[in-house]
Amino acid sequence: EGFCSFHRRWAQEGTFCHQENPRCPNCCQEGKTRKAHQVADTLMSIKPLKKQLVRKGSSRTMNRFIVEAPLLDPKAIQSMDLTGTKGVKLREALLRFLKTLKNLSSDRDCRDQLEKSGMIEILVSYLDLDEEHIPKVQEIHNQALNALFNICQLNKKLQERTAVAGAISPLQKIINEKSPLRDLAVSILFTLLHSSHRSRQLMWDSNSLGVLVQLLEDPTYFVDSMEAISAWLSFEPIKMEATLMTPNHLNSLLKIFVDHVDSPTFAKVLQPFFNLISSSVVLNKLLGAPERGELVPKLLVIIGDTKDPFSKVRLLKILNSIFVNSDKKKELLENYKLFDQIKSVAEKDDRVVISNMTDLLLQNFTSIK
Repeated sequence: EGFCSFHRRWAQEGTFCHQENPRCPNCCQEGKTRKAHQVADTLMSIKPLKKQLVRKGSSRTMNRFIVEAPLLDPKAIQSMDLTGTKGVKLREALLRFLKTLKNLSSDRDCRDQLEKSGMIEILVSYLDLDEEHIPKVQEIHNQALNALFNICQLNKKLQERTAVAGAISPLQKIINEKSPLRDLAVSILFTLLHSSHRSRQLMWDSNSLGVLVQLLEDPTYFVDSMEAISAWLSFEPIKMEATLMTPNHLNSLLKIFVDHVDSPTFAKVLQPFFNLISSSVVLNKLLGAPERGELVPKLLVIIGDTKDPFSKVRLLKILNSIFVNSDKKKELLENYKLFDQIKSVAEKDDRVVISNMTDLLLQNFTSIK
C-alpha cells in the first residue's frame, strides 16, 4: 500500500529497484533515496549475495542492510576452501560489497544506519583476514579501512565503537608491516586516541604507545606521532609520564633533534614537543639534564642555524622551559655558556618576536648569576 506500480513488486518481494517515479511517496521523492536504490540494486546484482541482503521497511533515507548469511562472515571465510574459481568469485563479491559500503560511509546521512546495522564490527573483522584466508587480501583491507576512516570522521561515539570492536591490533599490524595502507591505519589509530578514555585504555593494553614511539623514528610520521604522544600525556599524565621516563623512550624523544633536524617538517614538531615538556616537569628535567648532555647543546646549534623566526621562537621557548624547570641551572649556564650564546643570538637577530624571547632568557640567566 502506498507504492507506485514501479515499486509494488519491490515492496512485496523485498527486492531492490532504482527506477525513478517522482509521484511515488515512499521511494523516489529524494535524490538520496534514489541513490540508495541504485546502490542496493548493485548489491543485489552480485549473484552470491542476492539472498544475503534483506530490505526492512521503507524510509526517505537509506534503509538498513542486514547481513544474514555466513558468506559475509569473515570467520566463515577463514574456514572456506577458496582455491580455484570459487575463491575468485567470493573475493570479487566481497570487494563489490565493501566498495559499496565505502561509498555509503562517505555520506553523512548513511553513517548512522551503517552503525545500527553492525557494519563497524563487520568491517573491523575483515582486517583480521590475511593471505592464508583469501588471495590479494590487501584490496579487502583497503576498502574496509577507507570505510572505517569515513565512519570515524568527527564522531567520537563511532570512534570508540571502532576501538571496542577490536580495530587497534590489526591497525598496529598494518603499521608495523609498513603496508601501503599504513597512512590510513596511522590516521585511524591517532583518531581513536582522541575519542575517549575507554579507547585509550584499549590502546594502552595493546601497547600502542610503543608503536607511537617507534613512529618517532619515521621521517613521514614523526610529527604526527609527537602530537599524539603529547596529547596522550595531557589526557593521562601519571601513567604516561611513568612510561616515558624509561631510557629507551627518552632517547627516542631526544633523537628527534638529531635524525629529523633537516626534515622540511621539522618545524612542526617543535610545538608538540614544547607541549610535552610543559605538561610534565619530570620529563622536562630528565630531557634537559646536564649529565645527559644532548638536548641543550643541540638546541643551541639549531637556534643559531634557523632562519625562520617562528621556529626560532619555539626553540627559544623550549630552551627557556628546560632552564626554568632545571634543578641544576648553574651547571647549564657554565657548561654551555648560555648567557653568551643567547646574547649573540639577540645581537644577530633583532626582530621583535626574537628579541622578546632572548630578553626573557637573559633575564632568567641573570637572576641565577
